[in-house]
Amino acid sequence: MAYGPRREIRVILNRGKINPQPSSATKNSTGDGETAEKETMNSQASTLTNCNESEWEGPVSGLKSQRLLEKNYPPLRLRNSFEPLASTSELEQMDTATAEPNSNVVRASNNDVTKEKMPPPIIVHGFFKKHARFTARLQGEIGKHYTVKFTKFNTNIHTKNKKDWVKVQEILKHDNIEFHTYTHKDNKTHAFVLRGLDQKPELEDIAEALKTEQIAIINIYNMRATNRPAYLVVTDNTITMAKLDNIKYVLNTKITWHRHMNSKVFVQCHRCQKWGHATANCHARPRCLKCAEEHLTRECPIDRTDTPRCANCSGNHTANNIECPVYIQKLDAAQEKRTRRNNISDKSKLVPAPPPARNAWEKRTSTTGHEATPTHNRTTDTTIGDNPQAQQIIWNANSLQQKTGILKEYLTREKIDLIMISETCLKPTDKIEIGGYKVHRNDRTNAECASGGVALIIKEDIPHATTKIKTTQIEQIGVKLKNNLHIFSIYNRPYPNKLFKPDLDKLCGSANKVLIGGDFNAKHPDWNCARSNPSGTVLKAYADENDIIINFPNQPTHYPDNVMTPTTIDLYLAKNVTITDGPFATADLDSDHNPVTVQIPFQQRQTRTRQATKQYKTDWKKYKNLLDKMIKINHQIKTVEELDEEVEKLTQDIKTAHDKSTVKIKTNSHTNAISEKVRDLINKKNRFRRIWQRTQDKLYKANMTELSRQIREQISREKNDKWRSRLEKIEPGENALYKITKILRKKRKPLGEIEYENTTAMTDKEKADLLANYYSSVHDLDLENRALTDRQKEIIDLTEKLTNSTPELDEKYCRRNLTSPNEVKMVIKKLPNNKAPGLDNITNRMVKNLTHKTVVQLHYIINATIKLQHFPSPWKRALVIPIRKPNKNTAAPENFRPISLLSGLSKVAEKIINNRIQKYDSKLRITQDEQFGFRSEHDTTQQISRIVTEVINNYNKDNSLGAGADCKTYEN
Repeated sequence: MAYGPRREIRVILNRGKINPQPSSATKNSTGDGETAEKETMNSQASTLTNCNESEWEGPVSGLKSQRLLEKNYPPLRLRNSFEPLASTSELEQMDTATAEPNSNVVRASNNDVTKEKMPPPIIVHGFFKKHARFTARLQGEIGKHYTVKFTKFNTNIHTKNKKDWVKVQEILKHDNIEFHTYTHKDNKTHAFVLRGLDQKPELEDIAEALKTEQIAIINIYNMRATNRPAYLVVTDNTITMAKLDNIKYVLNTKITWHRHMNSKVFVQCHRCQKWGHATANCHARPRCLKCAEEHLTRECPIDRTDTPRCANCSGNHTANNIECPVYIQKLDAAQEKRTRRNNISDKSKLVPAPPPARNAWEKRTSTTGHEATPTHNRTTDTTIGDNPQAQQIIWNANSLQQKTGILKEYLTREKIDLIMISETCLKPTDKIEIGGYKVHRNDRTNAECASGGVALIIKEDIPHATTKIKTTQIEQIGVKLKNNLHIFSIYNRPYPNKLFKPDLDKLCGSANKVLIGGDFNAKHPDWNCARSNPSGTVLKAYADENDIIINFPNQPTHYPDNVMTPTTIDLYLAKNVTITDGPFATADLDSDHNPVTVQIPFQQRQTRTRQATKQYKTDWKKYKNLLDKMIKINHQIKTVEELDEEVEKLTQDIKTAHDKSTVKIKTNSHTNAISEKVRDLINKKNRFRRIWQRTQDKLYKANMTELSRQIREQISREKNDKWRSRLEKIEPGENALYKITKILRKKRKPLGEIEYENTTAMTDKEKADLLANYYSSVHDLDLENRALTDRQKEIIDLTEKLTNSTPELDEKYCRRNLTSPNEVKMVIKKLPNNKAPGLDNITNRMVKNLTHKTVVQLHYIINATIKLQHFPSPWKRALVIPIRKPNKNTAAPENFRPISLLSGLSKVAEKIINNRIQKYDSKLRITQDEQFGFRSEHDTTQQISRIVTEVINNYNKDNSLGAGADCKTYEN
């Protein structure tokens, strides 16, 4: 049988358990069941009329959640799916005609009924011993529209509407059952802070003025502990911040509105002293804040001299102490829940789509005169995975001198590559050193006390050079990286100082790629500030005109100590620079500013091949045994090639024997490590800092300040203990103390950039090549293009003749000039222990531990050097170390003194050969008496004494005397 449209609607309604025309049988059966059920519930309710708190007791284990459901489903709301076929009025007439007056018919309507939100839960403290009787009591009063959930200590009752919520509370109050709940959404209020009324008017006058502005005022309070007068205005939940922003004047006075920030992480009840609910919604037995007894705090008889007791943990402190274990456990649980929720949300994030093949920003035209090509600030043609990332931050330190210990730990923990610091408040005499980093500073020198100033701290393995840009008002320090990226750390003084556009032009126009970061003290709504200031207006206009991207975090960066509204004034300006991650503001370090972190595509770092190693232990007996096994005596060295080969072989055998008998461990002198105790204090301090920034509770501010002081003292204490332990280990007679003092006084500073002939060297290889070219040009005599005298030509010809010829030596000459193993041992014995090795890395201590067999082979090599009149080529190679001259510009190559480190074996041979030369020199009197350099027992003081004597003698004789000085030196 086919159904028509109207018949089909009836079938659907029947399937949905809603019968527009119920039969008489169904009607009777349903009515009888409901009547019987109501009679049963009324009888149960009558037995529970005198229910008291004896039926309600403490926690009971093993209970699970219980849900009481209603048998009949709620009415089903249906929409008219046949609206195009008939109008709404026609359908309503049809439904009215077919439905009985008293039937439960749900008429289709296009208007959706707003569902009432569930009221807050009612938390019963403990459990009901006879839960079934209490359930029957509730069902008799409100029906089955509620659910029950058992927790570890409480019974939670959830109702479906406000009427039932109020009824359940009345039942619990009547039976004297302890419980608490929360304010219903309809009864909640909003609180705002009113500032600007410094004339301190009466509260009634303020309320009347606000009422004329159609603001429903519930109450007004005077706020305490504020620098300027402020008023807390409590309104109903219909008043919003957007509506209040339209009210600019009150009592003919310019005013400002601010949101009231809750001063507590967890609200504490002043009745039962538990955390998590307010006093107005608590109906538990009172507990004293001081002594934990069952009376109100204002009725407590104890005074400040008595020992308090906590009502939550029974400890010797008041119940509102944030060091209470119960409170800390609640904080940790909330933090763990927040972390777990964030981890779940992070896992659900989608993978970002790859960048488009064609950059849409190429369609833009540049509006600035700094570049001829359009800027690309949002995307980059190179994928992020192909380039290494640099982690860098900006931070207003608000005085850096006392915060270097915490800064070192933060740089090490977060693996920061570059940090731009403003307001360092350092004097030029203050020293800031961080292991593994190079510090560039621009201190404010025109102030009576230390203030302002900027610094830029960058890792040593990042090649860079400092910029030479001078600004008028903005304090700045900048570096230039290898990829021509200019990075500036800046600080702009607050109002009335205003950003100077010519300074921004200099910084942004210094290169094609520029990144500027620091405290601009610029406010504007575009970067989440409540209002703008003159510097913010200038910065916004300048960025729009010059295609500069202003990067800012979503969180505030400055939290003033005077309880003013937090602002975002620590910013990044990016010109043709893509920020791949961030900015993020984190509650780390000690300042009223939070550090702001970003990541940018970076250049490859330079790797240094020479790493610091420490000889842990050398088995010299094993070293000597290995040498005797490897060394082979060869006394038949007849050619120059054989001589160089024997020197290479001897060098390699000594190094191999030493490596096999020595245990080496790599040490990093730039660990900046701290103890676990300090790290725990820092984590706790950061947690209190985050809470204070969120709540502005002065109690957390005080705890944060105290922890910062403890951290500084602990770091200083550990540093002193480390030095005390090191000094106590020094035995009498050791010169270790002298060495430590020398290291501390003469710390080796990292080598900066070097400039020569319009070339700037940044990497180690570039610096080495530039210095090598400079030293080569200094000692290039250019003899081919110079006019030489006859004497000079004669010397050159004789030198070339001797070099290209091999003289024949007689046996008498050999017997007088050849060395012996005993002489070699005497020379080795006088070698100093602490001299740096040469390019072969053979130290003097290794030479002093040579075996007799090795010394014999060395003496054969030295004799072959004398016979062949050829100094071995491996011994001619030296490691040149440039040492900066004191108080000189290190960017100029002429301000470095080159020191050559030769092989220790070559020094033994040189000493033996030099003894022969000095013997012939003293016999033939070749060296002039005026020469004092490179001569034994000839000191500089003696040379000065000789010159003074010559001047006095010639002055007495009325003779003219001239003196010349060598301006450049090359020391070996």
